Amino acid sequence: EQARKALVLALKEMEVRGNIRNSVEYLVKLLETEDFKNNAIDTSWLDGLIREKAVAVEMPSHLVVVSAAIFKAFEHVKTATEEVKESFRKGQVSTGGIPGINSFNTEVAYLDTKYSFHVERISPDVYRFALGGNK
Repeated sequence: EQARKALVLALKEMEVRGNIRNSVEYLVKLLETEDFKNNAIDTSWLDGLIREKAVAVEMPSHLVVVSAAIFKAFEHVKTATEEVKESFRKGQVSTGGIPGINSFNTEVAYLDTKYSFHVERISPDVYRFALGGNK
């Protein structure tokens, strides 16, 4: 029990910086379950938790919505850029698709609410998002 508490404390104080999601919060929740405290665990216990999604880490709604909008915008630009490049490879010199790469709308639906963003690509790695008059 003392080791479990020390591990929970250490994980809560840990800060991981990077571009990938980490599982620190998930591990803390696992360590705080009654089954873990009572040492009533095995691999099938963990498999059951995963299958039932019994341990979940809550994400703030605004973070989920903005992250989804960023992802969708990036994917849109990637796809639209490839379409323009493909038309050039075929000898079609039309630049009609280029404005749609730098200014477009995207929608994110989350928890029965639809969020409509207007996206402007300022430079290859800088995007401006507008939602309800806010940028």
